[in-house]
Amino acid sequence: MSSCNKHAEHDWASLPLLPLWMIKDKLDMFDNLSLSSVCRDWHSMSSSYPKRHTIGDGMPWIMQLNRSILSGARDFVSISRKKKFTLDLPEFVNALLLHSKQGWLLMLRKNLTKERKSYPDAESLFLINPFTRAKIGMPAVVLAYAPQECHGSFSTRNGNPERVVLLTGCFSGQMTLSIAFPGDLSWTKLSFFGQPMQIEGRCGLITIEEKVYYLNLMENMIIYDIGTKEWKELPGLGNENGDMYIMEYGEKIINLFFSTSEHTSHSFYSYNDTEFTWERIKIDDLKETSWYLSAKTSCFSAKDKDLKVNQLVPKYRGLIRGAPMTYGYDIVSHDLINGGRQTLELPWQINSSAKWVDIG
Repeated sequence: MSSCNKHAEHDWASLPLLPLWMIKDKLDMFDNLSLSSVCRDWHSMSSSYPKRHTIGDGMPWIMQLNRSILSGARDFVSISRKKKFTLDLPEFVNALLLHSKQGWLLMLRKNLTKERKSYPDAESLFLINPFTRAKIGMPAVVLAYAPQECHGSFSTRNGNPERVVLLTGCFSGQMTLSIAFPGDLSWTKLSFFGQPMQIEGRCGLITIEEKVYYLNLMENMIIYDIGTKEWKELPGLGNENGDMYIMEYGEKIINLFFSTSEHTSHSFYSYNDTEFTWERIKIDDLKETSWYLSAKTSCFSAKDKDLKVNQLVPKYRGLIRGAPMTYGYDIVSHDLINGGRQTLELPWQINSSAKWVDIG
């Protein structure tokens, strides 16, 4: 029996590269991760697989600490598929997630000395695709405030990061944008003077091509045009007893007002760059879209047409948001078409470090 099993194991381990890749073409990321863990040979052949592993649902996931921030372990949770896996990468050690788009993560790492007793002045900023392991270094950044007070975003071209933008300041009324391309040796810094405010992830910082958009706590959207070097400030909509969020929706900026004070209410607006105004959107025009909101991270939208997530989560089409709890977060689903809400039952705790990520 022993020799038979060794012979069978040798046959499977010797599976040629092309048939193994053909098998991987039929699998999603979860099964691909399992396949690459079968044996050393399969792991080696999987590392040279030319195609990206697909997630299969196109929805944002949750990324959170597996242990402490000094560990490189991060959990990635799919709420639509109710699956989780953990990646342990050295780049994640002591690194904060600032933004994500199309599989890329923008991360800021506070650099520790070898003894982990003191910090140098400059922090490391980098882009990483945790699934392909591709990494792009950015110029070091010196922060006048804690790393948590730095907000970031980036634009993409053909699925790759193009322009990285950092937002700092705001306490004195001076907002500073730092802009750099991958490969640059330094940042271009620009300032805008307005009302003092605290930077908050909920408000959102978005970069699309040469435009940078930031929604402040006064619900005004500040816009910077990198090409013309012009600043604009679009007044808020005057909504009360609720929160506003901005996010990308295709090539548009969407403003979502959401309130659960007494009766859940919501309204959507699209930014019209030509008229410099917000235009109301009918909810029926967005009925095949889910919206992922959180008070401490970037927000996302995702088309859920033809997806099978409704088999797992009734009334899924609508708004998914993280509701803060004492020791973590509940994930609450709101049906924006038919009304009603429910807390999603997950087999894992969503801890206070959780953030939505666009894993592509």
